[in-house]
Amino acid sequence: MNLVICNYEKSKRSIGVLDQMVKRMLQTQLQSQSVTNKKINSGILEFNKI
Repeated sequence: MNLVICNYEKSKRSIGVLDQMVKRMLQTQLQSQSVTNKKINSGILEFNKI
């Protein structure tokens, strides 16, 4: 019985770690996406000035 609980705790922890990794990946993706969007927008603005 103890072994099952131990394994459950371990899997819970590794799921938590995976969750954190996924969240971080999504955050960095969102950040780079918004940077790209800003670049595109400023590029469009520059183009409109011409």
